Amino acid sequence: MSHSGKLSVLKCNERRTRKRAAKNIRLRRELNVWKALSSHPNVTNLYASFETERYLCYVVQYVPFRSLDDLIRHGVTFERRALKKVFAELASVLHTMHAVGIMHREITCSNVLLSRGHSCLLGDFSSSAVATLRRRRTGSLAFMAPEMLARRSYNKAADWWSYGIVLYAINHKFTPLAMHLRNNGVDLEDLSEGDRHRLAANVKVRVDAGLAMATKSFITELLQEEPESRLGARHGDFDLLRNHPFFIGYDWHHLIAAESEIIASPTTSSLLGDCSDSSALSGRDHSNGQTATQD
Repeated sequence: MSHSGKLSVLKCNERRTRKRAAKNIRLRRELNVWKALSSHPNVTNLYASFETERYLCYVVQYVPFRSLDDLIRHGVTFERRALKKVFAELASVLHTMHAVGIMHREITCSNVLLSRGHSCLLGDFSSSAVATLRRRRTGSLAFMAPEMLARRSYNKAADWWSYGIVLYAINHKFTPLAMHLRNNGVDLEDLSEGDRHRLAANVKVRVDAGLAMATKSFITELLQEEPESRLGARHGDFDLLRNHPFFIGYDWHHLIAAESEIIASPTTSSLLGDCSDSSALSGRDHSNGQTATQD
């Protein structure tokens, strides 16, 4: 279909009855988050939305992009310059989300789309959450942060772990979990859900010694077990990531301008103020005394 002469896609999510009110709240949250971020150059454009009695529908930019997962599976390799561009753009979207109080919780190779010119797009916000701390596991097993796998409270630092796993996968052709399963002949289908999470939590991350020094350092600083030590979240200073040697020579100015516009916009505050967590159960993380929601 087309919207104002532009190719677009219609995405429809089925609404639920009152018994599944939490699902409806998540759909509404996804819509508001998408609206708030849609002006970022590396977020899929949301042109319009409408509701029927049964569905919540989005009219979304059609993108003839391929996912990073698809490119990795087909053996596509990336030059250093292209990797800097992709990961700067993805980092910019994540930073913008975090700056306005949103976690993505589903950063995976499948959710990052890439054009022929190596521009990336992020367009799935179905797992996004507005909170400082969370407890509920969500997302793809291979990309879950250690604290999420352990069912400890987690925050935006979990997104930076997932971001690091995406970078790892591009450089090693597999995630650490996929590499472990392949090397040890393990099939996740043979394991219970609990055993899958325990196995994933115990997988060791081994970075290829043959990678460029800056790439090795970048991956290592992202994949820190302690969330507060992770690049991107460390000291709450995103400039530590921007200034990492991995990004030497990259010009961030156009991305900084886009980030600032969204962060400062009253529309952003209004939309995200409607992202209620009223349906979420609250829980207590006894290790630090802070309240965490389980959704």
